Amino acid sequence: MAGRLMIVGFDGGTWEVIDRGIEQGTLPTFRRIIEEGCRNDLRSTIPSITSPAWKCLTTGRLPSQLGAYWWAALNREEGEIDFHTSGDYHGKELWDILGFVGKRSLAINIPTTFPPNRINGSMISGPIIPEDSVYTYPEELAAGLDKRFGYTPKEEVKLSDDQSKGTAEIIRKNSQLFEISRSLRKGIEPDLTFLTIFLTDTVQHELWTTRNDPGNRIMEVWEAVDSKMADLLAELEAEGTPLIIVSDHGFTEMKARVHINQWLMENGYIVLKERIQAKVPLGTRIYRRIRSWLRRHNLTGPAKRVMGKKVRQGLAKRAQAGQEHGEEAVVSFNRVMELIDHDESKAVCFPDGPLYILNRDGTDIDGLIKGLASIVLPDGTTPIRKAWRTEELYASMGDDSGDLKGSPPDLVLEMEMGYDLSGGLRRDGSLTGSGSGWTGTHRREGIFMAWGEGIRHREFEEPFDIIDLFPTVLRRFGIPAADDLKGKVMPIFEE
Repeated sequence: MAGRLMIVGFDGGTWEVIDRGIEQGTLPTFRRIIEEGCRNDLRSTIPSITSPAWKCLTTGRLPSQLGAYWWAALNREEGEIDFHTSGDYHGKELWDILGFVGKRSLAINIPTTFPPNRINGSMISGPIIPEDSVYTYPEELAAGLDKRFGYTPKEEVKLSDDQSKGTAEIIRKNSQLFEISRSLRKGIEPDLTFLTIFLTDTVQHELWTTRNDPGNRIMEVWEAVDSKMADLLAELEAEGTPLIIVSDHGFTEMKARVHINQWLMENGYIVLKERIQAKVPLGTRIYRRIRSWLRRHNLTGPAKRVMGKKVRQGLAKRAQAGQEHGEEAVVSFNRVMELIDHDESKAVCFPDGPLYILNRDGTDIDGLIKGLASIVLPDGTTPIRKAWRTEELYASMGDDSGDLKGSPPDLVLEMEMGYDLSGGLRRDGSLTGSGSGWTGTHRREGIFMAWGEGIRHREFEEPFDIIDLFPTVLRRFGIPAADDLKGKVMPIFEE
């Protein structure tokens, strides 16, 4: 099987968790991969978010070349949000290029691949997938996945109500994907297999503050992954197939969720067509805090068992009040976009950093940049590292063409590590606060590992960039990369 390659991606894969598991002796397979192969940081794009980061990995292109800067873009003519599907991105993906030279590929669960493309091989789309949609190529593959594995593409798992049950479901789904990959690899014998595990991101978002607790759920998920990776290594070693492991970004503790649109509204950049509802009543807010604490500590079930009937009825009333005032204390980004008066407003910020100027003639962009840089939170911290002009940001990464694809934002806000940027508005008018239930957020530094036949055992002085994977994989198959790609070949293969 010379010339083949296996790639496994972990959404949100981060060294803090993996290194701790290796030190504790609970991730022996990852220890073996590093000891026998190589490791490095993999620097994500800005913003460091699932989309467009996975597409940067599979195309070798920056967001400015892809025409995608988040999960969606602003339709300036309609004043609406246009969510991206796989056909909206500029640039060919790894399986497209390999298909041109007769190589077969198997792509499984990679975000931003819906709807599935027609490739030389098979594809199972990754998040986000609408219900009752065709999510495989060839289409008939889905029936076999359902019949043999009971597989459905739904990725949402709730950890808030029952951490034990939610964790077991994540482990089951992850294991299912490894088994599907194993079965399909035997069947179609692909030259390239690219499998992505998405739910590592989910458990880390929700339970990050528990990551160092004995027997924590995050490590439980990674230990189950490690066991499946041990089986995979045995298969790859027998075949002589090398392995590459990547992530789209890393993880860190969330210090605060910052609602930049609140600042824009207070400073006259956003005008709403109607006022948002008053803040949620005090009793409902207290109820939510108790509920959140119980969920975070996995005590919802025991608490219900010891409550009397009157207490449960009272809590039900509080829940109903919460529904009447909005389930959370935050007005969602989608709702904000409906409320904005696009004729009177000057700017709006999407989640994670893309900021669109709605009235370019009447907006002092330099003044806006200066104002954003001066934002100081109540604890005295400055959450925005830099407010980039979009063309300046991606020129600093190598795309100096000035040709920004798609519907580019005018600015991209790069946040300091640990500060998550929301697109919503808080009902109480504050600039910070969660409303998401997340305790972890993304950091730019993700993971890279390589192991197996033909992989060099070495250390690296500089991190790899997320766009470096594409030309590296093409080099493995003897295919030159296009001249406009900015990534570099990773020096991981023996010459």
